[in-house]
Amino acid sequence: MCVHAGAMNRTPQPSDADLILKLYDLRREEVMRQARNWIGALQPKSFDDIKKVVAAEHPQNAFFRQVTSYWEMAASFVNRGVLHPDLYADCCGEAMFVFAKLEPWLKELRATYSPTALTQTEKAIMENPSIREKYGVIRERVHGKK
Repeated sequence: MCVHAGAMNRTPQPSDADLILKLYDLRREEVMRQARNWIGALQPKSFDDIKKVVAAEHPQNAFFRQVTSYWEMAASFVNRGVLHPDLYADCCGEAMFVFAKLEPWLKELRATYSPTALTQTEKAIMENPSIREKYGVIRERVHGKK
């Protein structure tokens, strides 16, 4: 059950739209664009590929952290009832795309680096039907049918 299960039962408010627009605006910042482009091109084939990027000395480690923490922040808004889940599903497909790329190695990522890695995004997906449905489509595109 969602921390704020009432979020699904309420009508989206203008404040939800304002937050979505703010999230969009922040995505346009130049370094964020570079980080998003980099992670979009990332094609991990094994946990070793993830380990290389997560290592502090990796040149794109900051990009990895910037993008994953950004989308974790957005998912936390859903989980806390600040952002309507349907609007997240409609407008934050990139968050689910990033999660789908990393999902096969979540267990190892959490065991090795951070037990809370991508937990907000996972919770938003698992606990909200509209997000879960969209994630299924995105996951299939990233990994093929499972």
